[in-house]
Amino acid sequence: MLEEANEKAHICIINNTNKKTEECFMKAYTYVKPGLASFVDVDKPVIRKSN
Repeated sequence: MLEEANEKAHICIINNTNKKTEECFMKAYTYVKPGLASFVDVDKPVIRKSN
């Protein structure tokens, strides 16, 4: 589920490049359970890839 949200956020960024980045990440954040949403940094929206 975390990977799915990560992928959705990544696709959203590609589709909206600097357009609605914050909105995009808020959607990605709320898509995942709050406890698992640490991969989203609200202040600095960057996807942290977990390998």
